[in-house]
Amino acid sequence: MKNINFKPLFASVAILGAAFAPLAASADTIPFQQTGTLKVIFEGQPADQGGFTLDQQPSFDFGMTQLTKTSNQAGSYTLNGRSTDKFSITDGRGGDTGYSITAEASKLATEWDDAKFGSAVKSGAYVIEPSSITLNTANTSHVKEVNANTEIYNTANKVLVGDKDSNGTLTAGETTATMVVPQQGIKAKEYTGFIQYTLMEQM
Repeated sequence: MKNINFKPLFASVAILGAAFAPLAASADTIPFQQTGTLKVIFEGQPADQGGFTLDQQPSFDFGMTQLTKTSNQAGSYTLNGRSTDKFSITDGRGGDTGYSITAEASKLATEWDDAKFGSAVKSGAYVIEPSSITLNTANTSHVKEVNANTEIYNTANKVLVGDKDSNGTLTAGETTATMVVPQQGIKAKEYTGFIQYTLMEQM
């Protein structure tokens, strides 16, 4: 009987078995995934519910001036006033419209019917009508003056704006005032006046 060589058959079986072996899992295989979500709501406080307020505003003391000029001749006194109070604004609305502040100054008198803007001068009181009252405010990061030397006497002009990122409570820089007073008719008295500041909901 002839010897039969089985080696090629066995080799073929070995190769065939390797072809049908299960594939090993790839290191980059990503398992089945699902997506979750994140959510948060930031709610602003409406302006009419305390979320928008002018917390502090400047008042000015122009000090004492000696009457050194002839009161019956043309001319004027230029007086400089500083304030220890700065503009402070709270904006809790959470928007990006910013805000603005207008200012209007009254004349000055020795007596008023009431201590507020728009009040009448008492009968017989002495009155000074300035030719000019201007304001200047130092800028901060998000609160800035509109123009230098903004005129506010007897006219309401915008003096300060908060930009689109002026949320929260912010304080402006120092505000100074310059008042020009005609020298004619001035008497040696103490005079007071008022400034009305209005906080507006847009720049």
